[in-house]
Amino acid sequence: MIKEGTKLVEGPEDILEEVLLLKRGKEKPKDPLENLLLEFLREGPKHVEISQFLKKSPQETLGILLKMELEGLAKEPPGKVFLIAR
Repeated sequence: MIKEGTKLVEGPEDILEEVLLLKRGKEKPKDPLENLLLEFLREGPKHVEISQFLKKSPQETLGILLKMELEGLAKEPPGKVFLIAR
């Protein structure tokens, strides 16, 4: 028997989306770099200039962005462009 309110899951991103919806919007990130990056992304989608803005290596920047994606704060549509996930 299927419970009321269920959704079809076609991939892992569907599960992550549901889990992240519960976390999203609770509070601002505690990491000052994440707060700074959120302010930068408010201006619009960003690409390579994120590393230059943060004065971090691309690897460090991608690590921060991945963490923010998992927290539901940022998203990465195709093309290595990042934006706010709201």
